[in-house]
Amino acid sequence: MQIETFHIVGIQVKTKNADNRAAQDIGGLWGRLYQEGIAQQIPNRLSDTIYAVYSDYESDHNGYYTMTLGYTVADLNTIPNTLSGKTIEPGTYTPFLAKGTMPMPIIEAWQKIWSMDKDLNRSYATDYEVYDEKASQGDQSEATIFIGVNA
Repeated sequence: MQIETFHIVGIQVKTKNADNRAAQDIGGLWGRLYQEGIAQQIPNRLSDTIYAVYSDYESDHNGYYTMTLGYTVADLNTIPNTLSGKTIEPGTYTPFLAKGTMPMPIIEAWQKIWSMDKDLNRSYATDYEVYDEKASQGDQSEATIFIGVNA
């Protein structure tokens, strides 16, 4: 699936999957997103859909990477000092649908993705998750993970 360029503004953390660090760091970002009203701090926000963007990979899923949690914007010209921007470059992505009460389906989907790493031919440039209105429907929730792959 071809994805065109888009931009996200939100909050970031540099983390890695080892020693449960990512679970703690990313869980903390989700808490901040709601507690600090991040959505209301983003000028020119295009929608209420939340994006969790994984980028700046040090190596593969075992190394450090940056996770940006935020919302789409038209451009990165106006970013408040307390927030960060990220451009999702155009490319080929493979989607994975996670269904059920969040966040367990997302965790299980990532475990599946990691086990398929070599078969997917991952680019390790950018991956992202999309949480729209379907993502908060209890056990009927759905979110999609897009994995960047080499064409």
